[in-house]
Amino acid sequence: MFKLLFKVLILFIISNYLAADSHIIKEGQIIKSKPYSLNETTLIVNNSNKIYICSIVDRLTKCILSDYRNKLN
Repeated sequence: MFKLLFKVLILFIISNYLAADSHIIKEGQIIKSKPYSLNETTLIVNNSNKIYICSIVDRLTKCILSDYRNKLN
C-alpha cells in the first residue's frame, strides 16, 4: 500500500513540475528559438522580466532560470 501511495505522489509531483515548465513557455514571450531537429528545440523565453532557457524534446520540456535579467523598457 505504501509503495502505491509513493508512486502516485511522485507522479503527481512530476506532472505539476512539467505543467509549470509548459506554463512558462505558453505565458512568456519567446525571444529566440534554435531548432536542432524536428523533435528538439531550445527556446529563450522572457516571462515576468526573468529569462528562462527551455529545452523541448518531443513532449518533454525543461526550463532553467537564467542569471541574466532582461531589461525591457
